[in-house]
Amino acid sequence: SGGPDAAGQGDLATFKARLLAVLADFGDKGFPASLLRRRYAQVWRGSAFPSPADFGIARKSTGLVELLRLVASDAVRVETFADGRQPLLFRVTSALAPARP
Repeated sequence: SGGPDAAGQGDLATFKARLLAVLADFGDKGFPASLLRRRYAQVWRGSAFPSPADFGIARKSTGLVELLRLVASDAVRVETFADGRQPLLFRVTSALAPARP
């Protein structure tokens, strides 16, 4: 079994920081979950989007939305829709670091 705590905290912190950077340009509009892996690879060249196993999640059927809710819910909010629209991702305001000068 295992859970998100099984991964190294440095790796998890890096993943969350990268997620926030990917979502930064989309602000209040939200970012389509279906595009996350591709955008992550574009922004972080040479860094593959981690798999659930990278965070100690053994269940192979863990999807992207579930992965984000399990390991990054303090950084990313996932909004799902009953009408079948794809989920949108939003940065959690409290996870944002102070602005750079």
